[in-house]
Amino acid sequence: AERSAPLVDWFIFHESQAIPPNKPTNVKLVDLGKNGLAEVVGLKLGELLKLPLRNATVLLRSIRVLFEKWPRLIAEYKPAFGALFDMYLGSYSHWGYCDLDMILGNLPFFIEHEELEEQDVISYSYGDAEAVYLRGQWTVHRNRADINQVWQRCAHLGADLER
Repeated sequence: AERSAPLVDWFIFHESQAIPPNKPTNVKLVDLGKNGLAEVVGLKLGELLKLPLRNATVLLRSIRVLFEKWPRLIAEYKPAFGALFDMYLGSYSHWGYCDLDMILGNLPFFIEHEELEEQDVISYSYGDAEAVYLRGQWTVHRNRADINQVWQRCAHLGADLER
């Protein structure tokens, strides 16, 4: 992570995990507390979708249960992280997500500045480059309101939750 410091700050959101004594300065560990991720996702979704309080409360409880029983469902919300964690993005030009088992190395070595300037969303993968979809392994989004709201066009993440 440290070699990527000129280009990337890594925000790692966790729920009351032990903090390593030595970490690079560009790694930001954010403790969300017990069930914290479900709280952030549930509350922010309710707010962003302008749900009535009753519906938002049901959504929050449902998200809590879903994340506890099937943690892999968190990955479904990766495209919404820009909106869900906007309070941490501030003046960053881009934000992204990756799987924790990825070894990305020295990012400034292989990400070209033009790539970030010219593309709104960049998604890297191997073997299926002709397919158009977001890869969970590593995707980078421009930090702009319209880009951060694209997830709402996905029925299972946006409109269908209003019911």
